[in-house]
Amino acid sequence: MDGKGFHSFDGLPFTGWAPLQPLIIAFMGILGMNPVTAPFWINLFSLAGIVFTVHYVLERSLSSRPFVIMGTFSMLMPAMLAFYYMAWSEPLFCLLALWLVIFFHKYLEREKAALLAAAGVMAGLACLQRYIGACLVMAAVFLLLVRPGRTGFLQRIKECLLFGTIASAPVFAWMARNYVTVSYLTGPRKPSGHNLFEVLNTFGATAAYLVYPWDMSKPLKALLIFAAAGFMGLAFKKAGGVSMAANSFKKWTFPWTLGVMTVAYISAIFLTYLNTLLDASATRYIAVFYFGIIILAFWLFDRASSTKDAKSPERTKSIIMLVCAAWLAAGLVGSLKNAADLHNAGVGNYHEKKWADSGTAQWITENPPTGRAYSNLARFVYYKTGAECRLLPKERSKLDMLHADVLENGSVQVIWFNAANRKPDYSLDLFMNKYRVVINAALNDGKVLTLYPS
Repeated sequence: MDGKGFHSFDGLPFTGWAPLQPLIIAFMGILGMNPVTAPFWINLFSLAGIVFTVHYVLERSLSSRPFVIMGTFSMLMPAMLAFYYMAWSEPLFCLLALWLVIFFHKYLEREKAALLAAAGVMAGLACLQRYIGACLVMAAVFLLLVRPGRTGFLQRIKECLLFGTIASAPVFAWMARNYVTVSYLTGPRKPSGHNLFEVLNTFGATAAYLVYPWDMSKPLKALLIFAAAGFMGLAFKKAGGVSMAANSFKKWTFPWTLGVMTVAYISAIFLTYLNTLLDASATRYIAVFYFGIIILAFWLFDRASSTKDAKSPERTKSIIMLVCAAWLAAGLVGSLKNAADLHNAGVGNYHEKKWADSGTAQWITENPPTGRAYSNLARFVYYKTGAECRLLPKERSKLDMLHADVLENGSVQVIWFNAANRKPDYSLDLFMNKYRVVINAALNDGKVLTLYPS
């Protein structure tokens, strides 16, 4: 918004994330909206869009009204609430991905170029929202090339070129800018540090939370996952099993398009977890495919309950509805409990009510940094003051930049929060022994220092 291009809270070039969400927030700021509240409105409209879109898909794919209603309300389960109340990019990404699948499948049915172009636009926006949207582009190109029942190899190549160009041009332009700026296409990345077993454990724990949103022991989580898989297997058998799947494959129904896209995302996020250090909150990444799984599950339940595809359909339908209703009721109770907790304690991170009692937070709000500043909660300092603030490195061996800033600028302010989750391996005493230090404020939960060359 200041006309200086894309830069992070620390004043360094913004490259680690895709730019769509910051662009929308900046645009809303230009219109007069507080950038701090802009993500709330983005997520609110994304939530409304997701609920509407899931209902739209289920309404056109299922014959049973109760399954349509339950599938729609499942978008309000506890794992999804974290999407909506945090300032994360996932809600809008999920909405864009859903509409990508819808437009793309409509193109496969009707083969109108406008539908393929619309799918390309959705894919391009999804990639600008999250880099991992590239896996959806690759899945779509794969389907254009190999989907059964279509002829003309040259025509398929033309389709891939049209879709691929529209979908990839925006993010390629952004990556080119990143490379020119910092010599990385998507910003610098740290290696994962997680082995295969740890990643599988993370996926399993998140899957269990998506199925049942209450705390439980690991054995119970494993049992729950197996029970859910068994229930799905039973529904698959009742729906007609392999013959039903083969018939659906020949007709290439919507669940196949959605299934390929969902598998592509699951595979991509799994490989990313193995190779790249991600946010500690696994739910936000893994739960993205919840939307696809829910639609596929209720489609399967609907088929299992239909007179055309199942034996004893009424009894099967009653059992499935009873299980789904119990699952949904437990989840919605969990959502209400979480909503009450959020009301009492704040929504988390910088909106927790504990920050209202933070002397350090109040002090920096009244005395925002005017020069170079560092903090072990740099994003919070930027959030509260709008002033650039660099992140204190966790290791003392990486304090070279801070030392250079002290010498170059003549002083550096250090804002230290005692209760920060991100604790460096050194204390403030390190600065006391190396610089001339002025204590600006000693507060109930931290200190503010100014470092001068000794």
